Amino acid sequence: MSTEELVHLPDSAFIHLCRQKYKVTNRVHRMMDLFFCNYGMEGRTERRRHLISFLEYNRIKYSNDHECVESDLEILTEELEEYLEDSFVVMYMRERAFSI
Repeated sequence: MSTEELVHLPDSAFIHLCRQKYKVTNRVHRMMDLFFCNYGMEGRTERRRHLISFLEYNRIKYSNDHECVESDLEILTEELEEYLEDSFVVMYMRERAFSI
């Protein structure tokens, strides 16, 4: 299933997928969704795209050493901020490469 198909799943199916594939609890899922919402991502599909992207980023970063995403709010917030910073750097570098 593509990311575009995933972001349009009903809430319960999307949360279930995150729990199965990434071992994310409902509490952590809500914390991540709230973080992205507070960051200014108002659309549900935009938040879900970033949520999936963050989970994949986290999986690669830790090479599956973690059983699940950190449930401590402070640590999770730091990881989400790091993800956003890294993703913006990548987008900036792509933009710069295509403008030259």
